[in-house]
Amino acid sequence: MTKESLLRTITEKPVEQVYVFGSWLSSERPNDLDVLITYDSLYCSPAEVIEYSDEIAEAIEQFSGLPVDLVRLSLVEATETDFVRLEGCVAIETALSDYRAG
Repeated sequence: MTKESLLRTITEKPVEQVYVFGSWLSSERPNDLDVLITYDSLYCSPAEVIEYSDEIAEAIEQFSGLPVDLVRLSLVEATETDFVRLEGCVAIETALSDYRAG
């Protein structure tokens, strides 16, 4: 899977944002890829969130060759917990701009 097809898969899904965090951002040899998917609970049912995020995680695994550790948070949950800031999350588009394949 190419970077472009991965980003297309992500943008086709009705989620708010996809982030990466954890060792993938700082390690030369991460064991997995931590991914946060945020969604608007007013527009996505729990079943839809699971379906869409699983499809995104599968695409990320195909692209990176690493298992994905997936976190799903509604926009309210992400704001209340300050997860993005506290975990040092980076939007996947930004992270991929510096991606080193292999």
